[in-house]
Amino acid sequence: MKKLGIGLLVIVVLLVAAVLVAPSFVDWNVYKDRIAAEVYKATGRTLTIDGDISLALLPAPALSVENARLANAAGGSEPTMVALESLKVRVAALPLLQGRLQVDSVALVKPTILVEVLPDGSGNWVFGAEAQPESPAPSAPSANGGTVGLPGQVALDSVTITDGTVIYRDSAAGREERISGLNAEIAADSLEGPFAADGEAEVRGVKTAFELSAGRWAEEGASPLALVLRLPESGAHLNFNGAVSTHPDGTSLRGRVKAGGDNLAALVQALGGGIAPALLSKPFTLETDLALDAQRLAATEVSFRQEDVSVDGAVRVSLETPLDVQINLSTQRIDLDALLAEGGSQDAADRPTAKAPAADDSGIGVPPADSGFTLPDTITGSVQVAVDTLVFRGQVIRQVLVNAEMADGEIKLSQGIALLPGGSDVSLTGALTTPGPSGQPRFAGRIEAASDNLRAVFDWLGADLAAVPADRLRRMTLIGGIEVTPDRLTLSDLDLRVDVSRATGGIAVALRDRPAYGIGLAIDKLNVDAYLPPSLPAGEAGATGATAAPGGDGQAAGPAGGMAFLDTIDANLDVRLGTLTARGVTARDLHLDMTLQRGAAVLREARIADLAGSSARIAGAIAGLSTVPTFDGTVQMTVPDPARLAKTFGIESDALTRLGPSELGGTLKGSSRDVTFDVALQATGGRLGLAGTAQPGADEPSFDVAVAAVHPSLAKLAKAVAGDLRLDPALGGLDLKAQVAGTAERFTVNDLSGQIGPTEISGSLGADLSGARPMVS
Repeated sequence: MKKLGIGLLVIVVLLVAAVLVAPSFVDWNVYKDRIAAEVYKATGRTLTIDGDISLALLPAPALSVENARLANAAGGSEPTMVALESLKVRVAALPLLQGRLQVDSVALVKPTILVEVLPDGSGNWVFGAEAQPESPAPSAPSANGGTVGLPGQVALDSVTITDGTVIYRDSAAGREERISGLNAEIAADSLEGPFAADGEAEVRGVKTAFELSAGRWAEEGASPLALVLRLPESGAHLNFNGAVSTHPDGTSLRGRVKAGGDNLAALVQALGGGIAPALLSKPFTLETDLALDAQRLAATEVSFRQEDVSVDGAVRVSLETPLDVQINLSTQRIDLDALLAEGGSQDAADRPTAKAPAADDSGIGVPPADSGFTLPDTITGSVQVAVDTLVFRGQVIRQVLVNAEMADGEIKLSQGIALLPGGSDVSLTGALTTPGPSGQPRFAGRIEAASDNLRAVFDWLGADLAAVPADRLRRMTLIGGIEVTPDRLTLSDLDLRVDVSRATGGIAVALRDRPAYGIGLAIDKLNVDAYLPPSLPAGEAGATGATAAPGGDGQAAGPAGGMAFLDTIDANLDVRLGTLTARGVTARDLHLDMTLQRGAAVLREARIADLAGSSARIAGAIAGLSTVPTFDGTVQMTVPDPARLAKTFGIESDALTRLGPSELGGTLKGSSRDVTFDVALQATGGRLGLAGTAQPGADEPSFDVAVAAVHPSLAKLAKAVAGDLRLDPALGGLDLKAQVAGTAERFTVNDLSGQIGPTEISGSLGADLSGARPMVS
């Protein structure tokens, strides 16, 4: 009997061993199709297993799956939603015999998960209807506050993820986020918690370490949650302590956020914010109360600190469509002088480079991102920023206030004001848009400024006004339109008043390596004398630096010294001036219309309509503005009263009084060193023509001129020239031609021909005026 009992026991043991060991010898790969069919029935998705499947019950139940893929939902951007290189699950045997499922370990190797919003607005994480039981039964509560159903009886001792990737994509919104290099370990007392996780990953190319702990999930009520994020490369960290609450209206998150770091500039660069100013390279802290649910996000009691800078405020975001963002920030004082003294910006070579997303071997790729800048029309919001005191250049700017709203793809600046030193203020309004296919940002608006003490503003900006009389540059007002793009600044409809002068028009500046200006202004009056220092006694001019500095050859420095900048800019000028007063001389109705390009100018018109009753006009082309200017164009001058014009410049001349109305006109070509001309003077009823060349800038100035003089009356001409010389009107007129060449001391007259009164004249003559006794032959 005893032997029979032992025999039966051996048989039982062998049978149990066979049951436990037999699965290890079964080829589970032949069940792939059946497994895939069950998954499709449960999810509506196709499961593909390219690798092997194995199952063992000793020494503990263990499942292994290699190279599996779960199909994406219909309409997804990629065919695969989940792909993994391997999955290994190990379950503790003893708790299983007791009716509990305790998972010793789950190991996921290179999982790639694509979470996306489909074109119809649904999520690919929503599976087919077959996935949900027809009548789910709630789990009964247990004595310790958990549940006695399956979620409450499944424990996860360790879930490890190695080199995982998670992609979130919303193609309709043009948004994509990617987490790569995910290495983590997760543990849970049950599927309802408590949970604990820690690991590391790369988010937008930034290495991130995390720690997460959460309490037992409550079907209704609050569950504690704590999260720590660290960015090792920038030394920044973020801590969240709060709770996740479930209630009939949904799920919400509330808690306190504390963040900080040793270097804010490093954090800005790590987050892809470009090259950050070195003045941000200091420790910082940020604290706020955070509330988040399906409808809204609110960050209240925001407190940012970085040494002497402190910013407080709140941020509220409505997560419904359209997304609405409300930002309200304020600070008592910002010392820009202290901040700017910290130094410029970090070298671009030190800037971390974010890793570009790329396709991986899971088959889940990444579409290229749109690099254009566009303001989305699906976001609305407002921003209010207030700065009580802003210190810049040793002076205080007060009550800086910015109010802006965003809607319909544009940012509207409804209020931008500041009180500047010297009783001055500035106001800016307008809108920022991104029109056109290029998506180039454009700001268009209005600017207003006023000052009761303009001198104080110039002093604040570092301008030396010691030479300007104290009663000038006092009052200023400015009103106009402003338009700014990355490559252009335009001021239009300008109305500028400085002291008693007023200018209207517009200015455009092309913002490029070689700046270009377009200036169209009308100025009513300008008294230059009022802004010049009082005249100094003779011999003291050098005290003001007004005398020309000698050049290397002992002569005054040439134009290149003061006009070389003209080679670095281009400009279109159309300037009209009603009245100009300079050195006691007043001119009216002035006009300058010219184009400056590459150190050369096209002078369409430079005109003075009234200078002591006279007028002058110049037009042509000017080259070599930065070296030795050359001119090729026309000149014209009309002088109804030469004596009056001369008197305006302090010249008293009876000869000019006798000259009467005169006109001078013709062409000029060349420079102050060498000029070719063809001009004519009409005066006293006659005409004097001069055509030839002259070298006024040579070591010994010279000339070679064809002269033609015509006058109908010698008597009238003699009276105009000599005054008291009386000739018989019956003598007739003058008609002479000659070629005159030489210098101021020696010259010759050749090819002389013509008539003086009734006398015919021809021949040549010469003159030497250099000796003690001038000679003429």
